[in-house]
Amino acid sequence: MIIWRLLLVEFFPDATEHLHGLQDFVKAKIPNSSWVDESCLSLMGATEIAVTGSESYEDLIIKAVSNLDASIEYTANILSTLFCVRVRVSGPASTSFAIILNKHEFSDFSRVAEQHNFLNFANLRPVDAERAFSFISIDRPEIAGLLSGALNAFAAASAFTAYIRLFEAAFALSHNQLRKPLHRFLASGPLNISKAESDDWIALRHAISHSDRSGNAGFDGDAYPELERIKQAAYDVAFNKKKWKSPDSERESSGCVSSVVEGSEKISVTEGVQCCINLVKSEALGRYPASPKAEYGSFAWRNFFLSNLQDQIMEDCGGIYTSFGLQTKQEFFQNA
Repeated sequence: MIIWRLLLVEFFPDATEHLHGLQDFVKAKIPNSSWVDESCLSLMGATEIAVTGSESYEDLIIKAVSNLDASIEYTANILSTLFCVRVRVSGPASTSFAIILNKHEFSDFSRVAEQHNFLNFANLRPVDAERAFSFISIDRPEIAGLLSGALNAFAAASAFTAYIRLFEAAFALSHNQLRKPLHRFLASGPLNISKAESDDWIALRHAISHSDRSGNAGFDGDAYPELERIKQAAYDVAFNKKKWKSPDSERESSGCVSSVVEGSEKISVTEGVQCCINLVKSEALGRYPASPKAEYGSFAWRNFFLSNLQDQIMEDCGGIYTSFGLQTKQEFFQNA
């Protein structure tokens, strides 16, 4: 089984001169790359994995995709450092991966990555602005700086750690001490956040901030799928925790939070208040935002993707799996 992954690196220079020489550098140093336009680069990675009886298809694929994404992010970070520019990793909204299966794998390959395919998810404005204004101004002015710091963070990993920083401030505890009190508070509210989910947030914060000690580095692709849920939790803590800067888990509704996401499919809105819901599109595996620069069929990345696949497909290829589902090799290239 061969997994191909395609992502985009968008460049945001403070001065256009910073991009001078970038395209020549990429051409000389980075294979499997193609420019969408002068400030957007498509990067492709591939890996071959052996399917054994000890791990499921899902586990193997998610692990392989995570490793490929880490490599692409690492390349983006190198370019950011060398040319002094901000970068954002994003992806095409449709096909950003392809799994090449041999005939044996094709015959028993049924459901892969579908549960990880978050093409759209709700992005809410969680508070009623009129009610929240007086609460922030009078009762809890500190939360404005903490929440805006997360909302204005450029990278997903930075935003994620900023939300954890709010939890630390609210409970007056370090992130390592947050697990139990944070879970007790969130469990008493409407968000349906499990202990496993909030514990995963703490572990990811550690991986992002202390990868040198843990050995497992956290990247934007790990943080991005968690941002909406942790944002909701942060607003819940900020506006509904009874005692600020206290390790207890007491809750007292401020009446400011107007809408919440209850799990993955249900949105709850307080009657009589204005609610703002935006559907945010992500790339096909939900690990990065979708870029409008790479809608399917619109730019050279599509031909770049297909030509690379065509060069690498095995002779005994049984089929190809993408976000459009499982297809034979013939079907895939006919539909492309």
